[in-house]
Amino acid sequence: MSKVSPYYARVACLGGLAVLYLLCLRAYYVGFFNDDAFYLIGARSLMSGGFRELSAPGAPPMTVYMPGYPLLLAQWSWLAGLTPLSAQLLSVSLTVAGAALMWACFVPELPAAAAFAAVAVCACNPLTVSVSGTVLSDVPYLVMTLLVFLAARAAWRDGPGLAWLGLGLLGGAAFLVRPTGAALVLALLAALAWERRWRQAACCAAGAALVAAPWLARNLMVSGVTLPYASQLAAAGSGGGLLERLTRNASFYGPELFWRTLFRWPAWPGLPLLKGATVLLGLAAVALGLREWGAKGWRKVLTLYLLVYAVLHLQLHLQSHRYILTALPMVLPLLFLGLDAADRRLALRGRLVLGAAALSLALSLGPLSSIVRTSLWRRTAVNTPPLRTAAWIAASTRPGDVVAADLDGRWHLLTGRLTVRLRKLYEPALFAAWLRDTRVDYVLVEPNDFFMTTAAGRTTHDPMPLDRLEPLLSGARRVFADAEEGTRIYAVRGAAMVPAPSTTSPR
Repeated sequence: MSKVSPYYARVACLGGLAVLYLLCLRAYYVGFFNDDAFYLIGARSLMSGGFRELSAPGAPPMTVYMPGYPLLLAQWSWLAGLTPLSAQLLSVSLTVAGAALMWACFVPELPAAAAFAAVAVCACNPLTVSVSGTVLSDVPYLVMTLLVFLAARAAWRDGPGLAWLGLGLLGGAAFLVRPTGAALVLALLAALAWERRWRQAACCAAGAALVAAPWLARNLMVSGVTLPYASQLAAAGSGGGLLERLTRNASFYGPELFWRTLFRWPAWPGLPLLKGATVLLGLAAVALGLREWGAKGWRKVLTLYLLVYAVLHLQLHLQSHRYILTALPMVLPLLFLGLDAADRRLALRGRLVLGAAALSLALSLGPLSSIVRTSLWRRTAVNTPPLRTAAWIAASTRPGDVVAADLDGRWHLLTGRLTVRLRKLYEPALFAAWLRDTRVDYVLVEPNDFFMTTAAGRTTHDPMPLDRLEPLLSGARRVFADAEEGTRIYAVRGAAMVPAPSTTSPR
């Protein structure tokens, strides 16, 4: 009996992943996250020669969203057009490519069983599968992270000056895809400084600056702020001090990573205890893996990047399960390397590594089955847009009308109408003046159950509290309501906006 070529086996595995991801294409609808809508809007703007918020009145310059992913979408449009579906297919392709790159990156660095386990669990966990078809920067950034790792490994072998310049360019490109790329560049420079390779560090920094500086300078010229994302690092009004945020985020990301993503045990009476034990054992395995990984050559880059990435997200006042995806290329190799070290010390001959991988994959079967079934046959608020509300807006408003909503990008994508994001103005007179000055015609109220929020719930990144918004609209005429979709639309242009004063405080 002839053996199957390893090349064909890998191709078959990647093909199987592609099929799985395609089956889960409807895990989320395009526009659900709002960010995904703006990436498409940015791509359309780039295709017309600018980078502007085409969704907003006057099409102001787009500064909040990074241009790297929209640029990639614009390039992809030459081949497949620019539609929500074509953008999803690009994400699927990139997620499959991420699995292949992770294999190429870590097979030479890890024992065979640990490398296989890391790639299999990274590619098949519920988080990766569910977001594989989303139009979010997380997916291309995961690919960029692995490309930087591969390029760093190659350059560290006495690469010429141009190699270090290219590595910096690649790091700068990662920054343009996602601001976290700055931490990736910082890790590269710190690793080179660690080895006192000043010339290479200068070349790398120059390459990153060549890519990033024009974008930052452009933002400064058009808005006076180089990087609006930096405001997310501010602690003021975000719910507690640094220690409180660190504790809160650690208690969130530990279970999200080791339980919800990697080892999702079925519900049973002892689940809280089992969840805590899973998190502690997972952290112990990663710590042991870090010790085994060491700090030789390019490996410093991964170690330093993991530390910077962890500190960055542990002190951020926004929390999201999505942020774990781009940490998987660092966490999983270390996790299974730590288990491999334990295997050797306990003379288990790989049983711990393969057993943990098999357990992770087995525990993922239930969530994966649910994701596939929901994608193929079910309608939920997550995978089905509020089509009746969107149809009413498209049919009953004029092309020049302006709709105010918390998820402005989503509603522009669904309706084609100009949209603005609701301002958190709780004084009736100020809110009415803002509506008038912004020339808003309609205000859309929708459920905010799935919005990303901070602990305080009152920063500029939070949605407008519904219990504060409805009283502000008491002087407006409600023109549409859909109980099933939970939406209400108010006509505010020319309305006597004199709502009763609210005495409640913002949540």
